Formats: sequence, C-alpha cells, structure tokens
Amino acid sequence: MRKKVSAFPWLPVLLWWVTNSTATLSSQSLSGNSLTARERQNLFQQALAFLPENHSFHRRGPTVGEIPPRCGTSVLALIQQSFDQFDLQQQLALRPLFSRPEGLPGNYISAGGRFKIHYATDGVDAVPGQDENGNGVPDYVEQVAIAFEFSYAREVGDLGYRPPPDDGIDGSEYDVYIQALADGFYGLTTLENSVPGTVRNDVTSFIKIDNDFQNGQSTHGLAGAQVTAAHEFFHAIQLGYRTALVPNDFFYYELCSSWMEDVVYDDINDYYFNVPLYFQRIDSPFNRFELTSLTNYGAAVWNHMLVEKYGNPDMIRQTWEFMQTDIPILESIDKSLESLGSTFRREFTALASWNYFTAGRADPASYYEEGAAFPEVKLALDALLRDNVTVVDSMLSLSDRYYRFTTETAGRYLLSTTADNVNNLEFVVIREVSGFEIQTDVLLPGQVLDLGSLPAATRIVVIATNHLALDGRNRSEFDTERSRFRFVVEGFEAEAGRQRGVTSIYPNPFLIDRDGTVTIEFVPQSTTQLTLRIVNSAGKVVRDVSLARAAPGLSGSFFAWDGRDNRGEPVASGIYILQLRQGNFHDHKKFAVVRE
Repeated sequence: MRKKVSAFPWLPVLLWWVTNSTATLSSQSLSGNSLTARERQNLFQQALAFLPENHSFHRRGPTVGEIPPRCGTSVLALIQQSFDQFDLQQQLALRPLFSRPEGLPGNYISAGGRFKIHYATDGVDAVPGQDENGNGVPDYVEQVAIAFEFSYAREVGDLGYRPPPDDGIDGSEYDVYIQALADGFYGLTTLENSVPGTVRNDVTSFIKIDNDFQNGQSTHGLAGAQVTAAHEFFHAIQLGYRTALVPNDFFYYELCSSWMEDVVYDDINDYYFNVPLYFQRIDSPFNRFELTSLTNYGAAVWNHMLVEKYGNPDMIRQTWEFMQTDIPILESIDKSLESLGSTFRREFTALASWNYFTAGRADPASYYEEGAAFPEVKLALDALLRDNVTVVDSMLSLSDRYYRFTTETAGRYLLSTTADNVNNLEFVVIREVSGFEIQTDVLLPGQVLDLGSLPAATRIVVIATNHLALDGRNRSEFDTERSRFRFVVEGFEAEAGRQRGVTSIYPNPFLIDRDGTVTIEFVPQSTTQLTLRIVNSAGKVVRDVSLARAAPGLSGSFFAWDGRDNRGEPVASGIYILQLRQGNFHDHKKFAVVRE
C-alpha cells in the first residue's frame, strides 16, 4: 500500500516552532505598519539572498528588483518587525535568517577583549589562509578584529555613543560571524532579543560580514572589511538606542551608518559609490526608506554637511539621544539643531545649495570638503533665457527640484514666486558669472527678487525646496502628496535716464606698475550700505570694501583701487570681476590686471 504524503511536509515543523519558540520575532512587530502584498513579496525575495544555500546562486550581481549590494540590516529588521504579516510557509523559510550561524568552529577574541570573531578555515565560508605571524589565527581574522576594536574606539570612545547592549550569550564579547555572503553584500546586523527592564525599544544583536570581500563589493579586501566594521557596529549601537518606530525610519539608520564609515575610515571613501544615486534622485523624498536603492546610503551627505558646517559631530549623537525617548526622527534632528540656533527646515534649505556646489562647481572652502568627488545634481530644466520664462511644477515631500537658466543677453532680471501652500516651499536662488557664485538668496512664495544687472552667459539657478515632512506611516503618500508652485524669471529695463550700478572701470586693462590705481565709478541704487568686491579667476575675494551711500541715483561716486588685496599684498596679473551689491541690487563687470 502506497504511503500517503502530506501536501505540506513542513507543517509539523512549523507548528512545533510556533508552539515552542520564543516570541522574539513577533514581539518586534510594529502596530499600524501593515505591508502590502507586493511589499511582503519583495521583502521575502530580498531576504532569500541571505540564506546560505542561496549564496552560490546570488554570486552574480543583483538583478532588477533585488536589493543592491551593501547592507542587509534594514531588510532583516523590517522583516522582523512585520514578521506576523507573512504566511506560515514564508515564516518557516525566513526563520533561519535570525539564528546565529553554525559551522564556524574557529573563534578569536580581539585584543581589546570586546569582540569574539567566529570563522572557518575550510568550506564555503573559509577566510583567506595567510598567517604571517604563525600563531594559528588567519591574518584576515586578526585584521577584522582590529577593525572592530578601532570602530569601537572611534564610535564609543571618541564620539561618546553608548555601546551595544550585552546579549548575555557565550561571554561578554560582541559576536561577529565571518561568512561567505551573497554577491555584492558587505554585512548585516541582526536584531535578536529585546532588552528587559528598559524604557527604550532597544535590542541585542550580532553581526555577519563577508569572508574575503572579493565577490562584487565596490571596495575589496581589508578596506571592505574595515568600512563594514564601522557601518555594522554603528547599526549595533543604534539598536541600543531604539529600533524603528515605523518601517520608514530605516532611512536614517542607513544614512548614519554610511556617514560613520567615513568618520572611522576617512581615507577609504566607499560611500562615494552610494552618493551618485542620491544626487540623481534629489527630487525623491529625503526621508523615504527605499529598500531597493542606494539613495538612503548616499544621503549620508546630510550628516557631512551638518558636521562640516558646525564643526562638531555631537549633534548627530544628540539626535539619537532624543530618538531613544521615542521622539520621531525629524523632530529629533530639529531638537538637536536647536542648541546651535538652527532648525531642520533651515538646514534642509542649506542642503539644496550644498548639493549644487559639487563636481566642477565644488567649493571646499564654503561647501562640501569632498564635493569634487560628488556628481552634479539632476536638473529638472536647463534652458537658455532669452526674455522671460514661466515654470509651473509640483514636487514631492522633502525634496528639491533644480532649474538653471543661462542669460542670452546682458540686462536686469526679476524673479517672482508663488505656491499653493506657502508654508511648504522655499526657493534658493544662485547667480553664477563665468562659473563664479555671485550671490545666493532664499525666497518665500510671494516674494520678488531683483536679480540686478547681469551680463550675458550668467547662470541663474532656482532651487525649489519642499519642507513638507511625512512620517511614513502611510507610505503611499510619498508618491502622491505633491506641492504645486510657480515662478517667473523676466528681464526688464531700468528707468529711462537713470543709470544704476557700475558705470565704468578705467583704465582697463589696469597696468598696475604704470597706472598706480584703477577707478571704479558707480551709481548707488538706494540709501542702504553698498559693498564692492574684487574677485580673482579662482573665485576668491581679494579685496572688499563697504561704503555708506545716502544719495541714490547720483553719479560721480567712485572707488580707487591700488591693486592690493585685503592684506596689502599686490595681486597677480589676470582677469578680475568687480561685484557691487546694495540690498537686493547686484551688478558686476570684468576687467584685466597686468603686472609688467
């Protein structure tokens, strides 16, 4: 008689697991954060890449729909926090992901005693076999241990973060497992158990990293292991402050861990590989967690901007300290900036300017120190400005849209703005002449800006910035909630018979040794203070002077310059730009300096 086979051979095992296992995974679920059927299926497919039996299949680079090479922490955390939304068969398949790896017989305690490194010397998970000091421990294992100790010293010792909670398993060391991960993946931090008796939603964890970093990662070998140690250990620290309140919060976990790579290992710069997609998706919501994208990793430039601008990384730690009391992320960032006299809104507007000055426009003295290594932002429009242009557009929450216009002829130009919701929008306006930034202004909807008299080929950059912030509880709003706006750039003539701005520069060229001084004549625009700047071909201000004027429209005002900079040193030969600013009025002219 033929034995009857169950259509669900896995069911008895699953029923045993449901009955006998701890409630760790289901207790991590977040109420009110249901996944769509498509989201559940995408998460399930992403997670399969982490299963050891699938690694050989995935050592070929990701296909469309797969998570890109990097970190699996957020994928696993999101699955854990939504675990009870998967069907029983999916739960059974996913369960091994959250167990500690087996089959790694070797272990090594780091020199500082803080980490236990688990490894194998044969089989698919084998580490490189070199052992130069002959102590029986592969050099790769020792180097991984050093990388984690160094990360601890920087993140906990120097920056003051609280170390991860003790898991109470197999000694006091934090456990790191070296395995052959799927193609392109660096590592992952797995949430394990909630910490009892704490007011925070914090958990213990363990880390897995790749066994050789020679299988599709952007950074190979030891350097790959080092940035992974910095990245994943910061995830372990984050989980000691709190897990995500909503699935969307993971955008900030990855942003901060990518930033931390460069803080701990400044010379490796693996995060450069993540920045381009962020700059190409600048019109996507800043705080949206994107499972199948590197956008959140590349958004690490946000932390770089804040730290470079204010000179102190403490504000990032203070944000996590606010977050541990269950304050939402954006509100926590806002509170941390309050002590610096700033706000999230103000800095998000500043980010729009910083993101423009990259690549060939990089200005490390005023914007990103490493901006030359970043790509240019995506422009929504790049057009020649002949007379006037009207732009009517809309944008998603917490995003930017960039528009650039190049003046065909010299003249005076005016910018006017409107928006459906004046509380959501701001406009950053940048004027560039021959690649030099002339002025940056910020306008609210409804305001009008006199751009001044601009020469031909001036670039007028208008950046629309949307400050509407969504928390991600309804993730579909990220794609549907838009803010409409309109702006007009138009040329106009000065009042008849009334000159304004710079009227002449003579002699031109200015032969310093022969002429002695160059005379700059101008007509004031208003009674406000007037500023003159002389800028060299590198965009550096070599001389500036402020003059109080009380008779707008009168001719005969002049300034004599002797060819020396603000320190009294003679300037070099070259092309210089004279910039005049008075309130919202701007003007400028070129002239040559020749030293014989």
